[in-house]
Amino acid sequence: MIDNDRGNRPASAGTHMLTMFSAGTTESPPVSPPLPPPNPNLDRFARIRQTAASISDRVRDAMTPQGFRPVRVLVVDDHPDAAEALAAVLDMLGCPVRACQDARSALEVARHFDPQICLLDLMMPGMSGLELASRLKVQAGGRPLFLVATTALGDIEAKTRTALAGFHYHLTKPVDVPTLIDVLTKLSAIFEPPAGPSETDTPAD
Repeated sequence: MIDNDRGNRPASAGTHMLTMFSAGTTESPPVSPPLPPPNPNLDRFARIRQTAASISDRVRDAMTPQGFRPVRVLVVDDHPDAAEALAAVLDMLGCPVRACQDARSALEVARHFDPQICLLDLMMPGMSGLELASRLKVQAGGRPLFLVATTALGDIEAKTRTALAGFHYHLTKPVDVPTLIDVLTKLSAIFEPPAGPSETDTPAD
């Protein structure tokens, strides 16, 4: 909107300064400190971060199946590299994830994190993955909790033990990423809210 009332307003600070100089005043205007020279490294790092974020987004889009719903996942493995590798895949899928390297810390983390899915190694010092699974189920109360064994043991005896212990899946190391994603997709669908009535449904009288 055009301001037609400029004549009734007091002069701005900039106009007052111009008036002083036009009248021959010797008062000098305030001098601003010089700006520091641009840091080319900052621009370079910003471009690197932007490129990395773009690559991460593309990888996530390529890895994530249609309709996948992120779920809270607890990873427990006494080998740090194995735990961190699984956690990285889960993070790439957008899942909130916590990684622990022993059973006792896993129980403490689960108390506050409330995982929906647990990826558990079986052979761990102090407490095995089978015992940890039992304790996690008790700690969860009636809350849904799905257990996935991630172990180097792939024989029929080991798979029987995990099945009897209540595990829903048994994955043999090294865990195949597409297989892991497929398992997570199937389990995450269980947490979807129930669908509403279809258009063909008729209400009961």
